[in-house]
Amino acid sequence: MRKLQILCFLLILLTRPVYSQQGDFEVGGGFSYNTFALDELNEHLWQRNYYLNYDRFSAEPYQNLKSFDSEVGYFLQARYWLTDNLAIGGEVEKFNLLTDYKLNYTNLQYLESYELELTGVLGIIDYQLEQEGSKLVLRLALGYYSSLFAWQKYIKFYDDPEGNYAEDNTTGIYQGGTLGGKLGTELFFPVMTGIDGRVGLNYRHVFFEQLVEKGQPFYSEYGDDMAGDEFDFSGLELRGGLDIKF
Repeated sequence: MRKLQILCFLLILLTRPVYSQQGDFEVGGGFSYNTFALDELNEHLWQRNYYLNYDRFSAEPYQNLKSFDSEVGYFLQARYWLTDNLAIGGEVEKFNLLTDYKLNYTNLQYLESYELELTGVLGIIDYQLEQEGSKLVLRLALGYYSSLFAWQKYIKFYDDPEGNYAEDNTTGIYQGGTLGGKLGTELFFPVMTGIDGRVGLNYRHVFFEQLVEKGQPFYSEYGDDMAGDEFDFSGLELRGGLDIKF
């Protein structure tokens, strides 16, 4: 009977999950470089460039409302290792894009600006491949993304020497939310005791059919010259930062 008890105890030890002996809980963060496919919005910015530089202010030096093709953002993350190979956790990521057109004359001020942001709150699952020294992790992240898009057109025109002026200030703020996710890999490497460096590459899929203000999509402001309402943030994410073990 005694031998049977010892054998059962050994079997339990051999078959139970092997938990990490140190650094079960980790927090980290850093910066990311992101690409996306905002084709509809970039088409709109191109049309505004043509209007401002050739139709409205053709005699003035050329200014460019830049296309929204890529941007730097940041992320914060926490995770807990269930076993030596499997971890779960959460992540917050965010980035902002901004472009504007400005003119300032004696009798005229003109500003047109566009700002777009994306915020994601994700749950993550990491699977670590066996590797000595540096550690390679495969990652799946799913969660909720929100986006806010704000634009402004401000005109101030002085129409006589006494300082009287006409003013027009038009703004719009459009918002939306959707589910999205990322799939990729990340490499962790020792920097000092309890701290790892990290670099990673992910593919993000986040797609908004439209962003709205009081039920109206952004492009309705400009009528039929805009064909679509899509805001597609799907693209690659290259990231780097630090990870602290507890």
